[in-house]
Amino acid sequence: MENNASIQIGLDWWCCHNSLMTGVTSLAQFFQLAASAGCQGVGLDYFALPKAMRADPSPLLKIRRKYDMQVVFGFGVPLSSPEVAWQMITDDWERALLIAQQLGASVFTLHGGMSLALPGIPPIGLSLGRRRENKAIARRLQEIAPQIIDVGLQPALLNNGRMDADRLQELEADLAGIELKVGFNSGWAVMQGHDPYREAARLAPMAAYVMLRDVPKNNRGAAISPGEGEIELIEIMRLFARSEYQGLFSLEFALPPWKHRREQTMATAGLTRLQQLAQRLEKEIAS
Repeated sequence: MENNASIQIGLDWWCCHNSLMTGVTSLAQFFQLAASAGCQGVGLDYFALPKAMRADPSPLLKIRRKYDMQVVFGFGVPLSSPEVAWQMITDDWERALLIAQQLGASVFTLHGGMSLALPGIPPIGLSLGRRRENKAIARRLQEIAPQIIDVGLQPALLNNGRMDADRLQELEADLAGIELKVGFNSGWAVMQGHDPYREAARLAPMAAYVMLRDVPKNNRGAAISPGEGEIELIEIMRLFARSEYQGLFSLEFALPPWKHRREQTMATAGLTRLQQLAQRLEKEIAS
């Protein structure tokens, strides 16, 4: 069912975050899962790696060479975190940037605001003030974005942590000389109370990474497979395709920890559905 056309399907690590972080699923199995579903790439985060692999990423680089897929890499510490917190993870930040470069990643994703995500409910923003948080994020981006760009990567700020289109566009005014790109997640848009199509249309020209998450009508935080919820994912894909987006459309969902053994099965079914949508969209584009 591989899609060889320009609509590129990926698998985001958050689909398997419980089993990856507990060691039930290895990164080799994660890459194999994506490859067997015909994916063109994967989305990873530094904190998805076992501690030993963060210190010595050579096993990960070997896996990457075997499967030869695109990699979007990220660093999951909110940019609005207090300065003391950033000082504590300086070594991790430097290692993350080096690993992303060694993997041949093209996009480096970043988290902006802080929020509390619990299974079954919308994310709870932990901001002490929108403008104050925006300023903190902008200061951090001014500091680290040049480092990311200098090693050939595109920084992209994710639309989580209450970072909707309005706030992402507000940030542009505080980023002198830095082109702001975004990572868009359709499910996060809905869970934050927004129209996902309007958010997608506004952010499509700025997109460097797209995650496709469906959400149910009766419980906006629950994990479901694509096509079972309220979001017309193919319409999200259309909006980005019309803006000439060339990156990955990655499957993303979040099962609670006690359902971690369902993650691989659900990912396989979800990727099958996304490949079908990709083929349908390619036919539309070609006609």
